[in-house]
Amino acid sequence: MEQSDKMRINYHIFKSHLKQLDFNFSTPDPLIVKGQNLELNAEGGVHYLWNTGDTTRSISVQPDSSSLYSVYIFTASGCSIYKEFYAEVIGNDKLIGPDIVCKGTQAEIIVNNTKSKRKYQLQNGNNPIGEPVYGNDSTLVLLTNPLEENSSYSLLIIKEEETVMEAPQLLEIQALNVPVKDFNIIIPEDTICQGRAGEIKIPNSIPEVAYQIYNNGKPLYKPLWGTGDTLTLVTNNIETTTSFDLISYNNCNTIVRKNAFTLHAAPAPYVDLNIFAEKQNLQPGEKTRIVIGETDPGAFYQMYSGNTPLGPKVKGNGERLAFNSGAIQDDSDFCIFVIDEQNCGNYMSQPVRIMIKRQNKIIIAYDNATKPVVNYDLTRASKVRMVVKDMIGNKEILLKDDYELAGSHAVLLDGFNLNPKLYVLSVSINNAQSLYQLIKIPSPQEVNKEEKDQFSIENKRENNKGSF
Repeated sequence: MEQSDKMRINYHIFKSHLKQLDFNFSTPDPLIVKGQNLELNAEGGVHYLWNTGDTTRSISVQPDSSSLYSVYIFTASGCSIYKEFYAEVIGNDKLIGPDIVCKGTQAEIIVNNTKSKRKYQLQNGNNPIGEPVYGNDSTLVLLTNPLEENSSYSLLIIKEEETVMEAPQLLEIQALNVPVKDFNIIIPEDTICQGRAGEIKIPNSIPEVAYQIYNNGKPLYKPLWGTGDTLTLVTNNIETTTSFDLISYNNCNTIVRKNAFTLHAAPAPYVDLNIFAEKQNLQPGEKTRIVIGETDPGAFYQMYSGNTPLGPKVKGNGERLAFNSGAIQDDSDFCIFVIDEQNCGNYMSQPVRIMIKRQNKIIIAYDNATKPVVNYDLTRASKVRMVVKDMIGNKEILLKDDYELAGSHAVLLDGFNLNPKLYVLSVSINNAQSLYQLIKIPSPQEVNKEEKDQFSIENKRENNKGSF
């Protein structure tokens, strides 16, 4: 038998075998959502080999992406049949669209990997948008309806059999309010203090719109987004009358309002902080006056003692002002508080110290050993210097030269090495000096060359007492 005859016989046997072979390859819908199970079945064979490695008649898969599945079906006579199946998986990347659009406009939605035998349609809630459109084996652009509010869109996929599948992806689109030029501006104060910042308020500011102040073409600080309530914007510090631009914008539009508002700068008051007391050292209960060298008619002045105001505020007159202190019993500090009429500058002067003179008592007396002792009381911590001099001013004995605390003190007057004659005791407390006459008289002990001293003391002030 020739070779060609053998080939014809084999082909005939193969065709006859196929006619007798009962095989089947069944699948569910070839379009599935990512994460769903796909059941694939093959029948009519004795052995099976899938491209997944499975050898059972049926397999269950859960593809993450569109995939090709195939199987070899082996018959009892040793023949094999190859079948394949493409499963399209719809995930969350089917739709691509903008996050934000302007109110009243349509959004363009891109549909990826469309098939020419299927139709595609957007859906807003349960409402289909427009008419279904055939795919083109590539990307397809679908338009939403004009958005007046934030909206969500899904995709309907329509097969030839007119059965519908809804893709799992939900596309959220925000509808932005368009900035408007005409909105209210509230200026709390159009005149502010020189060197300070002003502010404006925007009532009912739009949450999807940013607002920013410009000065000389430059933005001031960062833009602030609307809150739905009153929004406050702050300017820079101004020195003169200044006009500002106001810009409102978002992805939809930018509105520039030239010279939207103007602020005027008020100068701070002239303040002469060189205040003084007409009399600074007083006796207890005495009064004095605190004087301001020059005042500003646009300012008010008030005297304080510590943190306590004394008397009413007094308006400046362009000249000197004087405040009466009232009777002063103790050392006191007085200040002048300057208040601007437009609140552009409040100042507190440096304090003026008023000192009350206190009597420091000094008594010269003898102790039991007949030696003179200088006893003295200090009303406050003081620098004390005591010197015994002769009548022409030569220093003979330095008794004390030191700072001492308030209280009672004593120093011994030792005149052993002094010749009998007239002397002066100079007592200086905080540079306030007093003089006391001293007469050294030879005692019998001195005549007998014994080491005893005796002073006859005459004070220039009565009763041998001094006040300082």
